[in-house]
Amino acid sequence: MFKRSQAIDSILGAQMQAKGEIKTDGTIRIDGTFEGIVEADSFILGESAQFKGEITAREVMVGGKIEGHVTAKELVDIKSKGQIIGDVKTQKLVVAEGGIIEGHFTMHHEDFTVVEFPHKREY
Repeated sequence: MFKRSQAIDSILGAQMQAKGEIKTDGTIRIDGTFEGIVEADSFILGESAQFKGEITAREVMVGGKIEGHVTAKELVDIKSKGQIIGDVKTQKLVVAEGGIIEGHFTMHHEDFTVVEFPHKREY
């Protein structure tokens, strides 16, 4: 999960609208409207925010609405008012009650172990 003390390096305020491409090694928070491509370590979309495009990050927190593709190396966390309309690829997914995903979802694992449980026969 996201760390509460995590520093936000860049903010697009609630009254702002922007289009383009953003690349950062830090954390970006969008509270306004953005259309384009974002590559970041961590991406946060505020509750009133709208995003259209592609996001690639280590972790993505969604409070608003995303229309497009989301690729997160570790985690996608959809809050109760969060929506993703599009494809999602991640290792871990958290969806709060009320959160929405409409599209294709793929979970990938870089390193994983298969645990087999003995089959229990019922008579």
